[in-house]
Amino acid sequence: MFERVKTVAPELKPIKVVSTWHIIGVDLIGPFTKSRCLTATDHFTKWVEAMPIKDETGEVTFKAMMDIFNTHGSPEVILSDRGHERWNKV
Repeated sequence: MFERVKTVAPELKPIKVVSTWHIIGVDLIGPFTKSRCLTATDHFTKWVEAMPIKDETGEVTFKAMMDIFNTHGSPEVILSDRGHERWNKV
């Protein structure tokens, strides 16, 4: 009477990373006692930059990202889980 519908898993396509600071992943970790930490991980070298921030507002997060980019240059691709609405405002 009822037929089972088979779901087909989408094909996974690995992201090709060609050089340092080409693709980075950013995330906020914490909360800690009075702050959080913005992390930026280079997908080529696995190098992690961590920047303490006092709050998660878009303005503070943007400034921390610019401080990291001023050190390493701007990446071509930024990956995030978009776990916070604040990412949309940055």
